[in-house]
Amino acid sequence: MSNFDFEDDLTHELYNGFNVFGVKLPYRQTVQEQLLDYLSISKKLIVPKPRKVYYNPDFLKDLQSHPKVGVIKHLESLFATGKDVTSFQNKRLFQSKFHDHLVYEWNIYHFHLSLEQEKKTYFKKQVKQLLFALITDDYVIFLGDDGHADGTFGDVKWLEILHDHFPETIAPYKDNTITKVYPEFNALERQRAWDAGLLLGMTEVRGVVYHSPGIGRATSRHSVLVTKQVNEIMRRLYIIKDQFELHYKAICDTLNYDENTSKLN
Repeated sequence: MSNFDFEDDLTHELYNGFNVFGVKLPYRQTVQEQLLDYLSISKKLIVPKPRKVYYNPDFLKDLQSHPKVGVIKHLESLFATGKDVTSFQNKRLFQSKFHDHLVYEWNIYHFHLSLEQEKKTYFKKQVKQLLFALITDDYVIFLGDDGHADGTFGDVKWLEILHDHFPETIAPYKDNTITKVYPEFNALERQRAWDAGLLLGMTEVRGVVYHSPGIGRATSRHSVLVTKQVNEIMRRLYIIKDQFELHYKAICDTLNYDENTSKLN
């Protein structure tokens, strides 16, 4: 039987995955850790594809006089035409240990409102004024802007906007039995809890309790969904490995491979 090393093959694929960005994944002891790094970064990336763009009505009213209207309209165009918006995200995006809990909890991303390119980087200038947006496969909702300050990312106001103006986006996550969440967190306390790696799976919004669609963060501070995906991929990898070890000859016969060379006959 020829030697198969599926873990080594997976490692090579992971390291090659971000070549388009010139990013190198950090070396890890195990393939599980490498996969966790890769998927943690991928979770923060937004796949370029045309999406419908909607605005929070209150935000839209003030848009024409907004000092960053040009940047916001440019981002709208990029989303509508399916262009890449990565350069407007945080320049630590490709650091696997940089976690965005608002993405992990609610799929709400933020973008730096600048068209100025940072020197020697892929990213736009990292300014304090940020645009917050709910992003799905099909649409984007520009919720509003805010400064980069403590508590900004844990502010329930982003969910209040969805609750008030786009209730259908979070209706599937409404809990019809729980009416109150304890303890009550303000924006800064919620952000500090996330930073500490605590899981806050439910949020009260105007007297209604919603479950977080992204579930939240594991104690390792990684996305729960990413951690679950790593476990599923590794389980499948080991199942395939076992099948090759147990049924190697039958697999080669089926695929018309020479079992001694693993090449096509």
